[in-house]
Parts: sequence; structure tokens; C-alpha cells
Amino acid sequence: MYFLTQLKRAGVPKQDLALFYVSCVRSVIDYAAPVFFNGLPQYLKNELVRLEKRAMLIITSGKCNSAIELGVTPILKHHYVLCSRLFDNIIRDPNHKLKAPLPPEYGNSHYYICDVETVRAVVLSHSYLYFIF
Repeated sequence: MYFLTQLKRAGVPKQDLALFYVSCVRSVIDYAAPVFFNGLPQYLKNELVRLEKRAMLIITSGKCNSAIELGVTPILKHHYVLCSRLFDNIIRDPNHKLKAPLPPEYGNSHYYICDVETVRAVVLSHSYLYFIF
């Protein structure tokens, strides 16, 4: 955030500041997001939103605080997409290491599950183990 402020003071255009935010700040936040995001308590998700809102206020000099107005996907939606993409890749790849914790397939390559979020949480918690080792 410090460098974002310094770049703003140097007169860097808003679009370049948004690019800096996505490249340098959000990339650090996104690191391992599919592993931890579903397990985050709401107050920590609120902190991520607050961080993004603060960055948007710096970029726009307080004129707007919406990431969408700058062409940046909101952070919670972005993390949800990352988690969904990982889960979909696990389901599609029969040799994926994280496919083992999933329930057995039912019928035409569909999983017999009631709650997709529960299965995502199970898979992502197991992905944490692979991430460590």
C-alpha cells in the first residue's frame, strides 16, 4: 500500500495504479487462496474487502471505492472463481492427486452430492496437505 501511495504522489495514471495493485498487491493476496479461502472466517474476508477498498480509495483519490469501476474484479468474487476453477480442474482430471477425497462418481460422471460447497471445502482442506508437503 505504501508503494501504491508513492506512485499516486508521483502522478502515475489511475489505470497504471490499478495494474500495479493487481500485479503486486493482489498477486500476493491470491497466493494459495484456493487453499485457505473457504476456511476463512467472515471477519477475515471483511479485512480483505477493506484492504481492497483502501487500495481503490488511494488509486482514485477518494472519488470511488468500487473495484469494478476501475475494471478490477472484486476480491471475494475473484477468490471464489479461483476456488471454483481449482475444484473443476480436480473433477475433470481423473489422475489428479486431490480427486481421492471426493465421493465416488454416480452415473454419468456426476458426483452424488448434496452440498457442493462442503465437497469443495473437503478437497481444499486436503489440498493444504499437498501444499505443505
